[in-house]
Amino acid sequence: MLKRLPTTTGLSFVLVQHLNPDFKSALTQILSRATAMPVCEVTNNLRVEADHVYVIPPKTSLRLAHGVLKLQSRTSSRTIDPFLESLAQDQRGRAVGVLLSGLATDGTLGLKAIKAEGGITFAQDESAEYGSMASNAIRAGWVDFVLSPDGIAKELTRLAKHPYAPGGLATSSNRLKKS
Repeated sequence: MLKRLPTTTGLSFVLVQHLNPDFKSALTQILSRATAMPVCEVTNNLRVEADHVYVIPPKTSLRLAHGVLKLQSRTSSRTIDPFLESLAQDQRGRAVGVLLSGLATDGTLGLKAIKAEGGITFAQDESAEYGSMASNAIRAGWVDFVLSPDGIAKELTRLAKHPYAPGGLATSSNRLKKS
């Protein structure tokens, strides 16, 4: 998806994934090769900037408050819902949630929170290697757009340019790390 996005959408991208707590993630380096946008692993109290990509570190959960990323020790297997719920509370109708490949139902309640605040939600179509996370959210009725990663990138680009998106939209996406 990041390969297809222009580097100047005015959006911020926060990737929240399920990580094995004992696994050293190389996602920041991998994503840096896929986009010219700056990509960094989140540190506590990091202010979100437009046209940047942020990656959750292992053993943490992540929240957004007043445009600042807050890290906590992970105490639950749910990592995506809490972030999306905080995104909805912080950004209200400007929040955008994207569920990509993943297992289980994490993300469904987060998309529900985004929809309740008037935000926009996406889920990856049948192209997802692991489709249960997206399909659970789709079945629950909380997804506005069901598209391929390329289609999601195109729609995000279109939405970011929309005149009724003052100051841009706040976005989040996730990716389940394959073991």
